[in-house]
Amino acid sequence: MNHMLIHPELFKVKHTVTASHIRSVRYEDTVDATELRIKELIEETRDIKKDCGDWARANIASDMLVFAASVGLKYKGRPVTNFSDIRKSWKVDPSLDNQKKIFHILYGGFDEKPGWQREKEATYMTLRGYVYKNVGWEGKGCIERMMTCQKNALVGRVNNSTDKTHGLSISIVRPENERSLNPNGRRPKSTFREDFVVRILFHRCFFTFAIFHSFVFCF
Repeated sequence: MNHMLIHPELFKVKHTVTASHIRSVRYEDTVDATELRIKELIEETRDIKKDCGDWARANIASDMLVFAASVGLKYKGRPVTNFSDIRKSWKVDPSLDNQKKIFHILYGGFDEKPGWQREKEATYMTLRGYVYKNVGWEGKGCIERMMTCQKNALVGRVNNSTDKTHGLSISIVRPENERSLNPNGRRPKSTFREDFVVRILFHRCFFTFAIFHSFVFCF
């Protein structure tokens, strides 16, 4: 298989692909390039980004279904068979038992697979024949970041499904009093806590604040 060398920051997960960015990360391809060629490279990079996002979303949703089966999640008395069923189950059943199951599907199952983002990045890059260029980059690559971002988007879709029913949302944010007493503390991995279940309005406001100030989801 022929490999395509790509920059670790080929695309920004939450930003559109621009000509200036392309000139930065695809410098060799843009030296003396015509405007038409620049537009072609932008479209090519957009296609790569979209394909990566689509693959990540489908693959992670599939993982969530595996986690759902492992905890026996049901909707209307039958095992869930697709991602929509996971949302519907949480939408109509806020019981403590279901809270624990949804927590495992959204967080706990992934906690038990440390480094899952990097593994999916490697799988996707192998499938598509991509190899990161050696540019001295030590941070997360754009494809690993896409995995995290798409997982967060799926979590959001499950949580937002309750806004017209019970209005509960499951997060992994430690309570404010706990954070103030121990700002550097971390939650125990794979462990459900009842105080992780919050009203959806608070949940949305907190993460809107977090995204605005620190871009914690995808950057």
